[in-house]
Amino acid sequence: MSALRLRDDVWLQVVYDDTTPFGSVVSGRMEALLRVRADVVISPLIDTQWRQVDHLQAYRELRSACAEWYAEGQQLRSDFLFPPADAVVPCALQVHTAQGLLGQLTLPLPVVSSLADWVGDWHAGRPRPASVVAAALYDGMVRMGAMTANRPLPKSTPLGVTWVGHACVGVFSHTTRVVVDPFLPAHNAEHSYRPLSLSQLAPNLVLVTHSHPDHFDLGTLLRLGADCDIVVPCVPRESALSIDMAARLQELGFRKVHRLPWHSTLQVGDTVVRALPFYGEQPGDGDRLHVDLRNIGNLYTVQTPSVKVAFSADAGFDVAGDLRDVAAQDAQRHGPVDVMFAGCRAWSLYPVQLLRSSVRRYALFVPPALWGRRHQLMAGAHEALDTAESWGAAHIVPYADGGAPWYWSLGLGPDLSVPGGGDIHFDPPPEALIQAVKHRSSWGQVPIASAVNAQIMRPGSHWCDAARGAAVSLPEAVTPAQQWPCPHIDFNAFAAPRHEELVAVGRKKALLRVLAGELATQRGLAVSSADVQSLSNHLRRVAGLTRREDMMAWLAHTNLSVAQFTELMQEWARCNAMEALYAQEVDRRLPGQLALHAMGNAAAWVAQS
Repeated sequence: MSALRLRDDVWLQVVYDDTTPFGSVVSGRMEALLRVRADVVISPLIDTQWRQVDHLQAYRELRSACAEWYAEGQQLRSDFLFPPADAVVPCALQVHTAQGLLGQLTLPLPVVSSLADWVGDWHAGRPRPASVVAAALYDGMVRMGAMTANRPLPKSTPLGVTWVGHACVGVFSHTTRVVVDPFLPAHNAEHSYRPLSLSQLAPNLVLVTHSHPDHFDLGTLLRLGADCDIVVPCVPRESALSIDMAARLQELGFRKVHRLPWHSTLQVGDTVVRALPFYGEQPGDGDRLHVDLRNIGNLYTVQTPSVKVAFSADAGFDVAGDLRDVAAQDAQRHGPVDVMFAGCRAWSLYPVQLLRSSVRRYALFVPPALWGRRHQLMAGAHEALDTAESWGAAHIVPYADGGAPWYWSLGLGPDLSVPGGGDIHFDPPPEALIQAVKHRSSWGQVPIASAVNAQIMRPGSHWCDAARGAAVSLPEAVTPAQQWPCPHIDFNAFAAPRHEELVAVGRKKALLRVLAGELATQRGLAVSSADVQSLSNHLRRVAGLTRREDMMAWLAHTNLSVAQFTELMQEWARCNAMEALYAQEVDRRLPGQLALHAMGNAAAWVAQS
């Protein structure tokens, strides 16, 4: 049989035999068991559409539904908090595509400790192994169609920074290829474009921020082989909140795993990595039960001869510390960064909402006295900007929020294919950061922007100027395959305009409303009150002004009356009606208008070409 290699579009998942009393995070059994118990608490709340939730009663019901998990009072049992690690062992390998499960292969004990070697060989296209047990596994992969004769594409990443998608970013220098949080799930064939395969990234150093599955993905890491250097946080003991990543990697045969403590550095070639404290994304932002347990993680700065990049992942603030202080102290000791890749999802919620999230177990750690208080688990747009300013960053890029259809299908980040997609309190679209930059503060009616430049990137786009000694531009991807089905999103339209530009654009829009109203009257074209109300509701959702008191405060701040706002919505609805009437002519003229809009980027484009 000629040598085959593992297909780029399949996704591997390690299955564990979990005989712990209450399940572990490693196997996913803890969350699965809690899902059943949580439904008892959540179902009545959904029936009432979450109105008038009695938060304390919800806690009592959860406590009752999980009674055997508790030792006494509010204290959880030790064997729940610390599931015995040796009772959770790898037993099978699942192979997935975007269409579903291709198959599952049993892992005999002799294979487990060498799995990283074998999967790395399959990924590289090496011949069928001579070992009988490994050959049987290889043959099983061939039978289920997980292998291909096609050769991998060569390394194609330029020097500098590449966003692969979600929290996965590559930083490439002349000697070192760093990839942070590699996570490459299967993607649907209709989204045929995938920015970069692991073969093209070809990292020789991997950094993992924390053990949540969209950051610590064994299926992706196994493809790298046993001798790739992998840096992980120091987890002293596996718990209900943190996987001992180093132990789990070594269990599968990885030989170069490095536990990097906070404030320590690692140099590989011409690249220096610094690990920093990870605060936030804990079970609440206030006091909690079992204070000795944390979601343990690292933030990282990565410095090459041409660029210094910071990665905040899902960090924020909690009772132990604050991301913003970490940035300020690091900048004071080691200087500013050029660009910060910033998580800004916020995850502002009440503890009862955790029971319908990917971290249901977090709800068990929130004291009952705090169940009626909203918590913010991660940095939002303004906290992310505070951090970038504290770090002295010239640029900020929102990330760790999906970013492409193959992540949205897994529930990661807002679905940008849906107009208005994203929850401003929980998982806002990346444009929220752009808006925060533009309206960082105000002086009277004049908005004051942040000095940090915010840029939306798409998976596969590069920060390309590192080869010239300074990373100063973030060009958009240009290949036709990167045009996703999101026509309503203009990814080039989010540069913060000056106040004069805001006024000029505002005058043009006001003129459009005047002319659209006159033409609609001439044609006898009317808009319904339902159309006006729908438009108003949509704008309020996008702006986070759904509560009446918030909306009234905004009207007072902008010196608008309710009647004036209603008139604006009526005018806007007439503009929408006229746009629909002239849709064909608008579409004919649109390419030219977009070309004019892009003229501001012409100098950068000429310089790069």
